[in-house]
Amino acid sequence: MEPSCGLGGDERTSSPACGIGVPAESPQKRPPSRLGERVTGLAATICGVDLRSLALFRIGLAVLLLCDLWFRVGSLSVFYTDQGVLPRIDQPIADPNAAWHVSLHLANGSAVWQAALFAIAAGFAFMLLAGWRTRLATICSWVLLLSLHARNPQVLQGGDVLLRCLLFWAMFLPLGAVFSVDRARAALRDEPPPTTWRFASVASAALLLQVAFVYWFSSALKTDADWLTDRTAVFYALSIEQLSTPLGQWLLNFPEFLRALTAGTMVQEAYGPYVAFVPGLLAGFWSLRLAGQVTEWSRLLVVVAFVGFHLGLAATMELGPFPYICWVAWIPFLPALFWDGLARRRRKRDPVQIWYDGDCGFCKAMARLLETFLLIPAIASRPCQDDPTIHADMIAQDSWVVVGADGVRRYRFDGLVFVLAHSPWLGWLAHVLALGPITSLGTRAYRWIARHRSQAARLLFFMRGSPSRNPKHGHMLADATCAFLLCYVLLWNIRSLHANSDFNLWSERWFPVQENWILVVPGLDQYWSMFSPRPLRDDGWYVAEATLQDGSKVDLLSGLSPSDAKPRRLSAQYPNERWRKYLMNLSGADFAPRFRQHYARWLCDRWNAAHEGGEHAGSLDLYFWKKTNRFGQEPLLQKELLAHYPLQ
Repeated sequence: MEPSCGLGGDERTSSPACGIGVPAESPQKRPPSRLGERVTGLAATICGVDLRSLALFRIGLAVLLLCDLWFRVGSLSVFYTDQGVLPRIDQPIADPNAAWHVSLHLANGSAVWQAALFAIAAGFAFMLLAGWRTRLATICSWVLLLSLHARNPQVLQGGDVLLRCLLFWAMFLPLGAVFSVDRARAALRDEPPPTTWRFASVASAALLLQVAFVYWFSSALKTDADWLTDRTAVFYALSIEQLSTPLGQWLLNFPEFLRALTAGTMVQEAYGPYVAFVPGLLAGFWSLRLAGQVTEWSRLLVVVAFVGFHLGLAATMELGPFPYICWVAWIPFLPALFWDGLARRRRKRDPVQIWYDGDCGFCKAMARLLETFLLIPAIASRPCQDDPTIHADMIAQDSWVVVGADGVRRYRFDGLVFVLAHSPWLGWLAHVLALGPITSLGTRAYRWIARHRSQAARLLFFMRGSPSRNPKHGHMLADATCAFLLCYVLLWNIRSLHANSDFNLWSERWFPVQENWILVVPGLDQYWSMFSPRPLRDDGWYVAEATLQDGSKVDLLSGLSPSDAKPRRLSAQYPNERWRKYLMNLSGADFAPRFRQHYARWLCDRWNAAHEGGEHAGSLDLYFWKKTNRFGQEPLLQKELLAHYPLQ
């Protein structure tokens, strides 16, 4: 037989299930009798999260990071190099907190350096996706995201702020406890799975409250009559053609319906998050059991409500990644009720047994990976040496042995197809792999791997090492850190309110602006001013009128003759969300003139690099056609000269 391959020793005991099934129940305890125990239990109920929800949350964060990098990489040169619209020498002007930001992306202004950092960030995001060395991957992803944001704050939006806040609190949570390579590594060393799905700590409370803060303070900042009395805010938001989708434009024909949506938005943002906390808290006065049941149902309700809310936003407005980041933000609120319901609705699956060579570390590691990621509750893997007849079959067939409820023994690639057929989320793959040509190829591949297990074990390098222990509660130092920062986050948000209220003055007394670095350094500085205090009135489009060396004129944005005609759909003029955010900022009064010059220079450089001779641009006038929207009236149009760039 082959050696152990360095991926786990010999053992003769079965391992507990490693996937997302039903954990071993902890011994029943008597209801707490003392007030302190009741308060502790209620706090764990209200502030706790389900480990399965954290696993899905981890996957969501990783997908968001990968998609974010993918969409940014197309504009890598223009937004992140010295040849783009924000050279590093001018970055401190664009970033008021530059003194407290440490950015690897500012260490070098070349495209090669930026591409290398993008690739490293993608590598850690993939580690987070798989749940391999999860805490390290989360920390490194957070550091690189902060670095990326600090390089060019002119292209950031509210979703970016929320993403880095979520990633910060995630560093203190057991994201890799289930459905992860880390869980498979733990099972490889026969560590039992978590005995309960619930995990409660200050970090879990901070994560849940952080999501609630987005809506509570966004609602508190909506102080204009557009939101409070006239109810025209949604109309004005959908009138921003740089953001509005065709569906959003169509809804402008129903102003009274939009008034109702405005009122509904205020109610949902102001009171919706309370549903995740208050009903369970009130039920706790009667019993902890009732508090748990009420909390689960109320959280399921609020998750559905806010997923639908952001689905509506995504359908009517071009908001980039913001709606999807909010969807991921609500995943930790998914209760055990949701996961248990999914388990009950699965098609009943017969038990499956995987028998592997107990003397082969590679074989054991593969069995643990299948247990972890296929999510088959009835799966059980054991070494063949535990059963003489199975062991004899293993030697005769030179294969693992897979046994179903029918008692039939399956070998090699057929065994893999049979196991996959019992997976609730990969069962479809079994039908593909069962096709004749693929089965033949798979069988040959299995035989080759069986003959070269020592070499194949190198592909499972990620299974080496000792993973962290199963989480039971938060670490004391981590809890103290999270509690300290959560208090400052609350004070920061209170201080952001426009009204000069007693709460505002009180928060400034305890958190003066001189101490902003406490939250700026970890990237927890935040301001949830989504369409606050009122939606933008100004909209518009750009005309980059260049005079070429041969005397002709051309619009460098369209490549056609300059025209003042409004494009048919303004929201379609931007390649992606980063361009949309940058150009919407560019026309604002707060945008420094030198940054407009940088953009004009970049436009000329890009044009001249693609043209020769008399077609080179000699000068450029950058215009913005400002469209001021008015409820019930035609918008006002005004042409503004933003920048004139003479090519040197």
